[in-house]
Amino acid sequence: MGLDQFDEEIKDLFDRGIISVMVMYHSHFLEDAELGKSNPEELLEENFLFPIEDTVAELSTWASFREDQEYEFDPPFGFEDDDEFFPAPHVNPFRDIGRNDPCPCGSGKKFKKCCLN
Repeated sequence: MGLDQFDEEIKDLFDRGIISVMVMYHSHFLEDAELGKSNPEELLEENFLFPIEDTVAELSTWASFREDQEYEFDPPFGFEDDDEFFPAPHVNPFRDIGRNDPCPCGSGKKFKKCCLN
């Protein structure tokens, strides 16, 4: 794969924390780079990387591309549909009042001069 030619740059990325140790360690990168040079097929098999031979067949197994799949949303544990985790849509209480209409608060002023702001 030829990644060992970038070893110094990649080591710098590890040292600066740009590549997290949660992803891999620098020593694992070196092992993969060496295996990629000596036996690239084994490296691909170890990482479950295979070429896709039939894209349509492959994507048809993905849940987001399945037409027969019905999705039901289950709220997270401990929440029900009526909890404030799932608030109702906001309804504007002034949606039917024009700006030049009398204010509904009863002040006698126009809505735009009273409660609009």
